[in-house]
Amino acid sequence: MDSVLHTLLDALFQGLPRRQGVTLGAEEESIRRPEDGGKALAGYRVIESEELCAQHGERVTVFCLQEEEPLCRQCQTDEHDEHQCCSIEEAVRNCKRELRPAIRSLQEQLESLTSIRQTWEDIAAHIKSQSIQTAQILRDEFEKMHQYLRDEEADLMSQLKQEEEDKSHRMREKIDQINSDIHLLTNSIRETEDAMSLEDFLFLKDYKKTSERAQCSVEEPEDESEALLDVAKHQSCVQHHVWEKMLRIIQYFPVTMDTNTGSACLGVSPDLSSVYVCEEQPLPDNPERFVSPQSILGSEGFSSGRHSWEVEVGNNSHWSLGVARETVRRKDWSNSDLNPSPAFHSDIVPGGGLWTVSLSSGEYWASPGHSTPLKLRRRLRRVGIQLDWERGCLTFSDAHDNTLIYRFKKQWSGNLRPYFSTTCSKHPLKITAGRVNITIE
Repeated sequence: MDSVLHTLLDALFQGLPRRQGVTLGAEEESIRRPEDGGKALAGYRVIESEELCAQHGERVTVFCLQEEEPLCRQCQTDEHDEHQCCSIEEAVRNCKRELRPAIRSLQEQLESLTSIRQTWEDIAAHIKSQSIQTAQILRDEFEKMHQYLRDEEADLMSQLKQEEEDKSHRMREKIDQINSDIHLLTNSIRETEDAMSLEDFLFLKDYKKTSERAQCSVEEPEDESEALLDVAKHQSCVQHHVWEKMLRIIQYFPVTMDTNTGSACLGVSPDLSSVYVCEEQPLPDNPERFVSPQSILGSEGFSSGRHSWEVEVGNNSHWSLGVARETVRRKDWSNSDLNPSPAFHSDIVPGGGLWTVSLSSGEYWASPGHSTPLKLRRRLRRVGIQLDWERGCLTFSDAHDNTLIYRFKKQWSGNLRPYFSTTCSKHPLKITAGRVNITIE
């Protein structure tokens, strides 16, 4: 306000000559503001006797409202006789009064821009935090896969080594056996030939033994089948076989959580498959994020086709599941899915946009529409959700035995996203992992 008044006073007295030979002191008067209790305006003091008309040298005493300039009496009489004028004091009061709404407007704009800047600064900081956290999760996930591949490599190498040792050992045994037989036959041949080289009497004398020795025989070994390494078993389609085994341990989720839409009091698991109530987090208030109620959307959007997923609710006592339009309102609305009784139900989202089955205070409800109470035979532990976009059908079922819970019929338009909400701090909502099948063409 002080700077504005300074500017106003400069404009009022711009170009007016000052009386020469006047010493600042006792005759110096301070411009005072009534709203400040007459306190002198700091940093700006004007000697009224010094403010003179440049044309007539007379003291400036009035302000022309048409021309918006200060005048002396002579100027008023000569050139502004038909103009509406007022005293300088009144002009200052009126001008200040006119400026106050403008200042308030500027202050409101300043506050708005400051708030927006803070939001953007929060978003910028959160982007950095997201990058660090996501990079660490990616490193951890790839390390798991790398470790799995290292373990698989070690296992395959161990199998290869074991087969090599087994077949090498078996072959060494056969070689040892045939060496023994060769040695036996060699000795028999040598001894028989030695006997045949004896004199006739000695040859005939030992002929019986020589003949028996010559009749020595060994069983000829059979050809060894599958003696070589089964290279194909170890080497054929290694990548495919390892990948096929990986699919048994890799979890696939048909939908996952979009952390950019989650309320500040909702936490999400690193694999984005479960949501839980937590202490309020310092998250930026980006347009996609739910402020009220405690909700979060799935990262997948559906505008055609058939889609299904299951959510484990377990012992969670306060939850809401379903689908929401991409345009669903996310700031400051009372979600009757979280208070789903008729007293709270009156089309909770302006323009609609949310179709859910909910549990609250021990009662199940389907909404929107007529806020239908649901009578179920047993407590739900796992809820199946099937969306047929073209047929306009959204079906909820008890995943335990596929019993129908409720079905919405509506011709959809635009993008639909999975919707999750909970205020139960003890038990999370978990998306059930789906099966992965391999089709080879």
